[in-house]
Amino acid sequence: MTEEIVRKIIEEINEALKQGRKVIINGTVVNKIDVAPSRRSVVIVINDVITMYPSQLIRAKKVIL
Repeated sequence: MTEEIVRKIIEEINEALKQGRKVIINGTVVNKIDVAPSRRSVVIVINDVITMYPSQLIRAKKVIL
């Protein structure tokens, strides 16, 4: 369930980025978002620097302009 929600969020963000729209997550402008497998679960990587767990991404404040 959580995996499905996270996949939809990431698809939506990537689609917005392709359209040239701005995406802001918790006050950070997103240029790139990826999913990286880790030992225990999946980790979302924003701009190759910031890491989030799926539950954090779901609760994060997201703005697409």
